[in-house]
Amino acid sequence: MAGNRELVLAQLATGGPNYRYDLGRTIVALNGADKSTVYKALDRLEEQGCVSAVEHDQRAAGARGEPVLMFDITEAGRARVRAWMHSELPTEGRPHTELRQRMLFAAPEDLPGLLEVVKAALRRCAEGLADASGPAVVRQSRIAEAADLLEERGNAELAQTILDWLRSAVATLERLIREETSAP
Repeated sequence: MAGNRELVLAQLATGGPNYRYDLGRTIVALNGADKSTVYKALDRLEEQGCVSAVEHDQRAAGARGEPVLMFDITEAGRARVRAWMHSELPTEGRPHTELRQRMLFAAPEDLPGLLEVVKAALRRCAEGLADASGPAVVRQSRIAEAADLLEERGNAELAQTILDWLRSAVATLERLIREETSAP
């Protein structure tokens, strides 16, 4: 699943400058992260030059008298979002969740590259499914081998579900690209 840093950057890239609190609330709603981890990610992004913070005087100072900051993405941050959009989907965990997050923030110009990322994930998933479906011999006397076979079958079923979902994502991205290129 995408890290908080990528989601913060993607939100800033698509939604424009925002306050720490509002960014935290948005990212928590997207991935269930704790607000404090989102705030730490925002601080690290600022240290890395991916976001800039400017004091904003339209809101009252924070509860501790601290200045209220407005955060915006920098060119380095935009480059990081582009790299994330076009990076390989993870094979462990929940690749479909990561893809949904990328699709949520994708700009029209990101769609062709994202489509290639999905097609590559689809190929890897199909290859993994073919490997998992290969012949397996289980000796009755070896319970551990039987458990391994059951696990492999479960993994194959999961891989088939992901494969079907990725095919659907390819169709959706291709439709979005066609719509974007045919728009006046």
